[in-house]
Amino acid sequence: MKRTLCLILATCLLFSLISCASESLETTETVTKESTPPVTEPKTEGPEPETVPMICDPLTWDDINAIPIANASMSTDELRQICVDFMALQLSFPWQTNKAQEFGHIAIQTSLDPTAKLEVNAAYGGMPYCHSTWSNLYQVMYFYDSETGVVDAKAMGDKFTTYMGNHCTSSSFWAWARVSNTNNWDGISLLMESRGAIRLGDYEIEPTTDYYLTRTDTVVECDKNGEQRMYRCYALLQKADGINYNHNATGGHVEMATQNAVVKYNPDGTINGEESYCYFQDQNPVRNPASKAQQADGTPIAVMSGVEHKYTFKQLYKTGYLPFTLAEFHGLDPVEKGEVSFTLSDRTTLSVKEFMTGKFEANYAISDVNVTFFDKDGKQTGAQPYLMANAKGMRNLTLSASVFGPQAIMARNIPGEGATMKVDVRISTGEVFTVYQGGITK
Repeated sequence: MKRTLCLILATCLLFSLISCASESLETTETVTKESTPPVTEPKTEGPEPETVPMICDPLTWDDINAIPIANASMSTDELRQICVDFMALQLSFPWQTNKAQEFGHIAIQTSLDPTAKLEVNAAYGGMPYCHSTWSNLYQVMYFYDSETGVVDAKAMGDKFTTYMGNHCTSSSFWAWARVSNTNNWDGISLLMESRGAIRLGDYEIEPTTDYYLTRTDTVVECDKNGEQRMYRCYALLQKADGINYNHNATGGHVEMATQNAVVKYNPDGTINGEESYCYFQDQNPVRNPASKAQQADGTPIAVMSGVEHKYTFKQLYKTGYLPFTLAEFHGLDPVEKGEVSFTLSDRTTLSVKEFMTGKFEANYAISDVNVTFFDKDGKQTGAQPYLMANAKGMRNLTLSASVFGPQAIMARNIPGEGATMKVDVRISTGEVFTVYQGGITK
């Protein structure tokens, strides 16, 4: 992982504050008042150019697995670092596409081009930003060639943004979910204390049990608390803590601290908001020009701009950011050992119809489920994954096996009499659990 991150020798420190639209399992409303441009297919103006290798040091599973699995014996610092490292990797890993892409995204600033264009023979770093997408790095790896760094966009068909994209809430969620299962939110409109975003410090906010849609703009809330009170709260920020705002006119945004806050004081003992600061990372619609960063071999790479940037306390206050933390970072809730169950795991053989009546359940968010098929001699003949990017929201703890239907589609993967299958479930901690291994019939 460190080897991959070191590919990025320079990144642009942007301070633009990008709004993310709100989406959740509970509501289809959005906080942002902007309309969402439709996702469009690339314009067909002839055959795609031949793919020329552009990635000098592709991402591997070893890089991802170098980030340790969280456990209850780890120090708070170790837990926090896991979250920071995973999100940083999602924002920076190198890749190129084998199919040009053009799709819309939300960009509140009028200076931003609301259309993202990805060319075939260009190096990119980090998952693309796309409104209302919930994917993560594990799901990207189903389409990523670790020998070349090429993402098989052709295989994704019209779901490139679904599988490759995420936004501010989903990018940070999957990083926090490496450690936490108390972060019970599925969109920026639900990112509040009642959902596990524990208030950091003693600032007061308007009580709410509903969405941010019903509450006061956080700029107003910060103003009610006053600068020094909010500064004292920002001073408590440690790496992997979060900040979020809600602007009633434009929407909300969330970021993750990458370092502990640095606090500077005035002679009278008050906090100097212009000299005190903290570093953050976020997923936003801006991708730095390739001229701003280089791979290890000196070739350019266009990396997402939110890898790491600095905000002063005054900037945080003016923007209306509220600092929060997670229970697992403070011993308020234990880091649980990952668990996954399948209702039919005790069966020695299943028909496709029977399999689809089963149900998966986990204590952390489910990322993906992969079914691998073998012939009677034990030779692997195929696989059929289900990626949770297809589901709405992120914190899905249950999944019906019916998503692998229709039956006829799955039955075509069965190589014949004596076939077996293995069912693996990956959860947000990064762990993979084999929940069924046995016979399978049509």
